[in-house]
Amino acid sequence: MTRTKMAQLKRLVDHKTGVSQRSLAIRFDCTQEHISRTVKRLKVRCLKRAKAPRYRDDAAKREAMKRCRKMYNLYKGLDFVIDDEKYFGLTGFQMSGNRHFYTLDKDSTLSEIATFSKQKFEPKVMLWIAISPRGDKKASANKWP
Repeated sequence: MTRTKMAQLKRLVDHKTGVSQRSLAIRFDCTQEHISRTVKRLKVRCLKRAKAPRYRDDAAKREAMKRCRKMYNLYKGLDFVIDDEKYFGLTGFQMSGNRHFYTLDKDSTLSEIATFSKQKFEPKVMLWIAISPRGDKKASANKWP
């Protein structure tokens, strides 16, 4: 790999998150192993992002309790035998490509890159389905919070 390509590779990975070695290998027309060795030779390290709390206000907590009460009042006349729910997160941190970042010097990295802010209750989409003994089915998808 030429010096200019190595400098370009360093610029593409240094202080960045969500960088894929496979996509870089396609871009530079080489193998992923070669990109990995070159990044190590450039002394750019791959580090795991640290967690930092993101706080919610009390109004959001009250809204969540209000929504639960609405669901209870809406479906209190039914006897559910089967119900299931699945949460799908809307933040990108669950993707494995966003869990690490590359840097030469950890101290000079911006805090937005070195850490990710994690709320106690991340925004999610909840998919919920319930079946009553009478054969009634109800499905809903809600964004929460």
